[in-house]
Amino acid sequence: MKKFFVKAPVEWINAYIKDGHLEGYIEARNKEEAIEMLANRDFALDFVVDDYSVEDVGPVILEHTYIKEIYNNNNNNKKKY
Repeated sequence: MKKFFVKAPVEWINAYIKDGHLEGYIEARNKEEAIEMLANRDFALDFVVDDYSVEDVGPVILEHTYIKEIYNNNNNNKKKY
């Protein structure tokens, strides 16, 4: 039996973000001004997802799927991709 590494994109994902946070840098004169800017959203920060739940996944996009056979090297048991 042969073994393959597969990376297959899907058409859609139905998921829920459970937790996340804003992250980045604020230029301000002091901490109080930085907190005020954060409260007013006077700048752009990155949104980072910390936890999520996937409910359903759509069909695989076969024309964009990557498949490569994994070979086993008997000398040191390392896998080549």
